[in-house]
Amino acid sequence: MAGYASCIVPAFYPMRIGPWDFTPGLWATLATIVLMAVLMRLGFWQLARADEKARLYAEFMQRTQGAPVDLNTAADRADA
Repeated sequence: MAGYASCIVPAFYPMRIGPWDFTPGLWATLATIVLMAVLMRLGFWQLARADEKARLYAEFMQRTQGAPVDLNTAADRADA
């Protein structure tokens, strides 16, 4: 088990990418977390909006299959 403990990477150890060391700061990390939360919320909003549009389209298609409405009769009912 002693060998395993030496393999654990410290929390803020720089990650090496080619010749560069990647060491994000606190503000960059916090901004990334906030941005990810906002983008995930927007993604879920888009999914909900797609469901809403599908329901509206289904309702539209159902109404187009119905009997035609006489506009004179409909206008008389609206005036009453």
